[in-house]
Amino acid sequence: MKVKALDTIRVSSAGGRKEKGETFEVNDHEGKELVERGLVKKVPAEKAAPKPKAKVAKKPENKSA
Repeated sequence: MKVKALDTIRVSSAGGRKEKGETFEVNDHEGKELVERGLVKKVPAEKAAPKPKAKVAKKPENKSA
């Protein structure tokens, strides 16, 4: 779960000290606990950018005379 710190907090499972406004990843269980305690807010998941389509040249059509 991606969350955003509402104040400076210390989260050992996420690498220690997190400053106000910093976003970081935690497991779902810990994220829910931090949200319930009012220390973080959940960040909505970002949509992945669409993959570019492969550019494939069309095969030339055989012309019959």
